Amino acid sequence: MTISFELSQSVTRLSDQHKALSKSVAALAETIARRSCDTAPVLALLREIQEAAARHFADEERFMESLNYPWLPTHRMNHRWFARFVADYIDGVASGIIAINDDARRNLPTLLKFHLTARDDDFETWLEAARGGTFWFPWARAALSPAHPTTSAG
Repeated sequence: MTISFELSQSVTRLSDQHKALSKSVAALAETIARRSCDTAPVLALLREIQEAAARHFADEERFMESLNYPWLPTHRMNHRWFARFVADYIDGVASGIIAINDDARRNLPTLLKFHLTARDDDFETWLEAARGGTFWFPWARAALSPAHPTTSAG
């Protein structure tokens, strides 16, 4: 079995989005590390992350749905948590309730990176197994069978 060109393109697009989000999170960590009292650059980066994540999550969820990814509902719930967390953090910083301090410097980038790494690991493991023809889970064979619209025999 080989994975179609469209599937490969989707994986590349999602990977590129992850890289861009990771760079934004690194820039946020660097900005916070400067220990400036100016919240404007932090808010700008948080909003950039918020917008990029929303686009990425929509693309990723469509892609997962097209593959009948069995853990999509849980993954979607993690996306909603991430979006709510970032929105609440933006509101807190903007209103002065959340200070840009050592706690933010240590925790915020870590929490943002958590989804970009740990939460997508299950899907990436599942997808790589399917791409290589090794199915670690019984349902993977049915979800990515040659009859599935995103695969082709090869």
